[in-house]
Amino acid sequence: MYTDVISKKEIVHNDVKREPFEVIKVSTDTNDTAVLLENVEFTVILKRYVDFYGSFEEALKHTDEYADDEYYVMTTDSKGYCVTKPLAYGTYIRK
Repeated sequence: MYTDVISKKEIVHNDVKREPFEVIKVSTDTNDTAVLLENVEFTVILKRYVDFYGSFEEALKHTDEYADDEYYVMTTDSKGYCVTKPLAYGTYIRK
């Protein structure tokens, strides 16, 4: 008994889930109001690249190989606040 082979060509559009996230950088040594830190730079990289290359520093050398939504460099504003562009769903390492 033979089964016919049925094949079908179709274009499937897989849209990766993306969301931004935010960081607020403060500094305090007491229980008083914290100082908001301006111009602090953060780089975020998808954790799988950090795991693959063995360290954040090594993964940072390969950002030209990543999709635009798998890493981001951001700088805090005058209120210590920064937000990423929409990044691909996953776990990120920030430095």
